[in-house]
Amino acid sequence: MGQALAILPDKQQMLDVKKRIAVMLPGGSKLNDNEQYALAQLSLMHSLDPFNGEIWYIPNRGPMIGIKGLRKKAREQVKGNFWINFREITDADERKRYGIADRALAFEARLFDSENVRTYCAMIETMTKSGIPWSDVKGMIGEQPYTSGIGVLKPEDQTKMERVQCAMKRAEADALKRRFDVPFGMTINAEIDYEDHAQDWVIEGQLVDTQDADPRKAFDAKCIELKATEAEISLAMDDAGGDYETAAQYLSRRVSARVLTNGKKQMGRDDSGL
Repeated sequence: MGQALAILPDKQQMLDVKKRIAVMLPGGSKLNDNEQYALAQLSLMHSLDPFNGEIWYIPNRGPMIGIKGLRKKAREQVKGNFWINFREITDADERKRYGIADRALAFEARLFDSENVRTYCAMIETMTKSGIPWSDVKGMIGEQPYTSGIGVLKPEDQTKMERVQCAMKRAEADALKRRFDVPFGMTINAEIDYEDHAQDWVIEGQLVDTQDADPRKAFDAKCIELKATEAEISLAMDDAGGDYETAAQYLSRRVSARVLTNGKKQMGRDDSGL
């Protein structure tokens, strides 16, 4: 508890993020004050960007970590890199062993990372040099150094994503949670996706574009939503090197800075000369 309190964000910083969430985050205005504060606090505590789908708050459900957030925290913990191979689970006996329902899509995500691979290779070298046969070594440490995650999408599950993609993402999230220590003070459900709860994020009767939507369309929608100027859009694209997802982040920052500056001017607190 003491450590958690020690890393609480600055109150003014949290208030600034809370205001941005209310104005700039799709669905942010639908959150009450406590929910906006909670999202702002968790975003700052864990260095997760709510404007990039890394973390969000589902009304009446609580905070949720997106797959982008899990990947980000995983990269912070591994000394090197990690990569994932996917395998569809089709064998009847294996499906029965995992309790996978009939007609459900199921994938295994095999997460390899630099640290585990190095340790695995070092163990093989040490054990084989000691005269232990490979068959015994394989029985003790396995054939491949990976962390396994299982993702299942039942026939009745609803999602705006491609169903195969959704099942694979759930498998990836499960593998990331198993391999890495996820230091979040909240429940992370591998079977919950943003797209599954998009109906909770409604703005004037229109569903918010999901984080897997076409990047250019999502960027165009963000420009309209923020009422960005042509100059701000052009500068954001230049800063991002033409990448629409990154440009959306730069655009949010530029518009936020403009809104803040205009607000100060209206209140007679223009600091531009300081």
